[in-house]
Amino acid sequence: MSLPIPLEKFPKNKFDSKFSLASSAQLTASFRLQAARKMDKLILKGIRFHGYHGVPEAERQVGGPYEIDAILGCALANPGSTDALADTIDYAEVVARIVEIGTQQSFQLIEALAEKIAAVILEQFAVDEVRLTVKKLNPPIEQPIDYFAVEIFRNA
Repeated sequence: MSLPIPLEKFPKNKFDSKFSLASSAQLTASFRLQAARKMDKLILKGIRFHGYHGVPEAERQVGGPYEIDAILGCALANPGSTDALADTIDYAEVVARIVEIGTQQSFQLIEALAEKIAAVILEQFAVDEVRLTVKKLNPPIEQPIDYFAVEIFRNA
């Protein structure tokens, strides 16, 4: 089997002369992306509360059911070996903050609710990234649907 391009046309390493395919910045970005894919995660699914969010004033007064899923990217090797709560993120505290924001503050858009929750998690907990899915259950629209949701990804 012969190769369509002779091997001598390829650089021997990434630093070889004019054939280098990636700049230093591209390599750094690539390494960060690979590291992010391998990051440990805490997963919190189905956090439910009654919140007061929506465009119409009446919707913000009556409120409705919401559900949030959160995936927190963080280092878990140390707490995995020490078995100590002090070495990890107390997910009960994360849930409490999410419910506090969802029930004590009011937003017209669930996009704004998601942004606020993500900002607080990144600020108050030792996480490198957060992915949130915010679901508005039984939204007040003519056509019945299970939920309307937004998903956002933010990093520190």
